[in-house]
Amino acid sequence: MKKALIVAAHGELRQAIYEALMNCDFDDVIVTDRVDFAREQISECEIVYINFPLSGNQDALRFLAELTKKPNLSIVALARAALEEALEDTQVFILSKPTTKAVITASVRAARSLTRRIAHAHEVQNQLRTKLEDIKLLNRAKSCLISYLGMTEPQAHRYIQKHAMDARITPREVSEEILKTYEY
Repeated sequence: MKKALIVAAHGELRQAIYEALMNCDFDDVIVTDRVDFAREQISECEIVYINFPLSGNQDALRFLAELTKKPNLSIVALARAALEEALEDTQVFILSKPTTKAVITASVRAARSLTRRIAHAHEVQNQLRTKLEDIKLLNRAKSCLISYLGMTEPQAHRYIQKHAMDARITPREVSEEILKTYEY
């Protein structure tokens, strides 16, 4: 079930956002002007629209900062120029005010696309980080084999690879075993 959240004061813009989300096949669109209520509802939502200014604007800004820590959440902020600059380097899709219904509808797809791209970039970054950690661990294990058993670098590498294949475990696990034996 696709859920969306709108945090906005009453008015035509709030209604236009609601209609745009309903036209984009969202099953449930929660509408509120209270940040505390929005915090309770956000866990199941795919997209959130925040129309600035809100009453309690500082709390709304804190809420927005909390939302940016959720990598799979599409966030659209409707704001004037001053807020746009503050949100420039975040994952928040910014719509300048005043805006039109057509722009709001287009922003739903654009924000979701942006979120997918950012989530994919985070996933790739995590995979690369894991690979780098594996390489560092492998190199430390090879260094131990070279130091303690007098192997050459190719021999140490081959030893780790062969042991991993024979034991049906990853080279990382073999490296961890070697490090436990020789470093700890």
